[in-house]
Amino acid sequence: MVSEGRAKQDLTKISEDLSRVLLVDWDSSRVIQKENLILIKKFNDLEILRGDQSLIDLADFFHGIMDDKRFGIDLRDIAKAFDDGISTQIE
Repeated sequence: MVSEGRAKQDLTKISEDLSRVLLVDWDSSRVIQKENLILIKKFNDLEILRGDQSLIDLADFFHGIMDDKRFGIDLRDIAKAFDDGISTQIE
């Protein structure tokens, strides 16, 4: 979808229950359903040289969700918890 001359990510275009969908991006202005967004810092090639583990930590975070036996949870609550403080562990 394009809005105001910029591409927007619209999760309503997928045929999934949005309570079961998370979107990872560094630019929140491109996302329509911000309640599904896990905001990360923008990737920088130089960060690898400095030992940036952000994406590896994020993968561990997702593995933790998958290992959680509470599959009935609304993943948007996870995104909010991530936004409320878990992300500081990944930055």
